[in-house]
Amino acid sequence: MTSQTQPAVRELILSRTLDAPRSLVFKAWTDPKHLAQWWGPHGFTIPVCELDLRPGGALLVQMHGFGQTHEMKGAYVEIVEPERLQFTTTLEDAAGVSFLEMVTTVTFVEHDGRTLLTMTAKVVKAGPGSEIPLSGMNEGWRQSLERLTAHVASMTKQKIAPFLWFDRNAEEAANFYVSLFPSSRIVGVSRYPEGSPGETGSVMTVTFELAGQKFIALNGGPEFAFTPAVSFVVDCATQPEVDALWDKLCAGGKAVQCGWVTDKFGLSWQIVPSVLDELLQDENEAKSAAVMQAMLQMIKLDIAELKKAYDGA
Repeated sequence: MTSQTQPAVRELILSRTLDAPRSLVFKAWTDPKHLAQWWGPHGFTIPVCELDLRPGGALLVQMHGFGQTHEMKGAYVEIVEPERLQFTTTLEDAAGVSFLEMVTTVTFVEHDGRTLLTMTAKVVKAGPGSEIPLSGMNEGWRQSLERLTAHVASMTKQKIAPFLWFDRNAEEAANFYVSLFPSSRIVGVSRYPEGSPGETGSVMTVTFELAGQKFIALNGGPEFAFTPAVSFVVDCATQPEVDALWDKLCAGGKAVQCGWVTDKFGLSWQIVPSVLDELLQDENEAKSAAVMQAMLQMIKLDIAELKKAYDGA
């Protein structure tokens, strides 16, 4: 981590590279359950963490440590997921009068599955009583980012990973899948050693990540093949995302029904708009049934048509 202080403008700039995709690091900053696990110096706990994640939304964080409780209030100024956050923070005295106000900007830049985090904290108001928090600002944030790094590492641990058996094209398949999703990468390749079942020096396994999740592909020979009994569900926020993934997976593969597609390697996928669960779980049984009937008639799922069925019931 690098740091830079500029006392003349009371600005602190910190940067740190984390071994995780930026979507995960961004989540650690914006999900109160995660923020409470790392915010503050070593030895501090966060009994209260409330985040209204929208421009103008309030944030409230209480830090407790060494027999004292410090309350920080603020508001979000800018939210560009998963690239940038900007928010204000205020410390108040016992009478509720603010004595320290700051604007903090955090950027998240991803490269090869790792995230460069840069945080700029700038003082906009410093009154009587601000001397102690300002003097400890650099060290406090340094320790907070140490805790963030450890917490993000715990978030990336995946106890169970899909293990996919291919004939001889595991590396080709892994490279194809990595090209489909953001925050994806090839992690490592192992090769068959001499005296093993495979050709010496040929690819045995490929470890890769899709949207931050670990997969392993094996070149195991022609004995086993994929079936639709196992498929991977992809949650899509928009129709363009559905369309783009559908077209890429169908190329050389086969469209099936109800959002299912088999790719050119024989692996089955379900390309599902996020809104579908919400519509199917609606308390109005007539509406959810209408959505179900509309979906059953579709090959590729169409958000507009699903909503039309919902509204028309």
